Amino acid sequence: RRGTFQMYRNATTCVACELGQFANTSESSTCVECPVGAMCPDATVGPELCEFGFVQPRTGTTTCNICQAGQYQNKTGQTVCHACD
Repeated sequence: RRGTFQMYRNATTCVACELGQFANTSESSTCVECPVGAMCPDATVGPELCEFGFVQPRTGTTTCNICQAGQYQNKTGQTVCHACD
């Protein structure tokens, strides 16, 4: 089942991925940590890139951070905001 994993043979149940991880295929043997520039609020699908105006410099997160006043980001999937000139 997506969003779960099991690393042992002959197991009777699967284990849910932790927050900030995903397993977007059936029969996963491990969960994958969400990469930088993305968020993973739903363990059953792959990472969602941070949208314009949002960034994420850390791995394993469920949200993206908004750029503060005086900063911007005009690309998706980024890790830093830029200062306005």
